[in-house]
Amino acid sequence: MNNNGLQEQLVLSTPPELFSKEISVESETFWKRLEAALPPVFARAKVGVLSGGIIASGTMANLDSQGKGPPIRVRIGKHTAYERISFLLWLRGRSAS
Repeated sequence: MNNNGLQEQLVLSTPPELFSKEISVESETFWKRLEAALPPVFARAKVGVLSGGIIASGTMANLDSQGKGPPIRVRIGKHTAYERISFLLWLRGRSAS
């Protein structure tokens, strides 16, 4: 099967109601899944991977240096770690309504 056939199969197997609904990042399901995926404490270097690419570790470093990052963080040597709930509340506050 070529790529066009695969695309056709995916389109045909997708329920039509999914095409008409706007998928909202603000949904409670999204936030609950993200909360479940994050460990209780995690390194800034892992933010990009753990958040599914929503925000990069470099962006987090820049925001932290400007005092605009999550309020609860721990610095150990040259490494910074975030606490899950504080990070999620902060990220949710930055999301578009």
